[in-house]
Amino acid sequence: MNDLPEAILDALEATPLNGRVLLLGDAAQGYQAALTTHRPDLNVASEAHDTLKPGTEHAQRYDLGIMVDLQAWGDRTVLEHQLATLRDVLCKQLWVGVTPGGAVPFSRADSLALGLKQAPTEYGKSVARNWYKYSIIHYKRAPDWLNSDNWAHPERWNKERWRW
Repeated sequence: MNDLPEAILDALEATPLNGRVLLLGDAAQGYQAALTTHRPDLNVASEAHDTLKPGTEHAQRYDLGIMVDLQAWGDRTVLEHQLATLRDVLCKQLWVGVTPGGAVPFSRADSLALGLKQAPTEYGKSVARNWYKYSIIHYKRAPDWLNSDNWAHPERWNKERWRW
């Protein structure tokens, strides 16, 4: 459990029992043993950074996706496409770990453009890593006025009629 960053432990709290977890990138694959030790009920799948190509078909959605070290993805447009695919198609919840100063710069503004929120920074032995998260449940909450209870205003029936 000590091998897992605090950000991933927070992500596991929202992951259901027998949930599916997708680890992307070489650095994320290092978390696989610690994940199965911490939560043996999880179905953990991992893929190297070059195996998830645009248009890759997966049988089911994952409950949690963890992508670490975006620099391994090379081109910025490929990286943005992969993050959007993970966010919209493959994962209900997405956590992205970014090491500052990489070959592909990824800033807070880039994360906001993709709908990611900043999570706590991990300070490891050799490097600091910024974490960003996305969950459709927390992304957009329904406003109070968007419900069927107040649309018709039944308390105003027969009180204020248009007079011609």
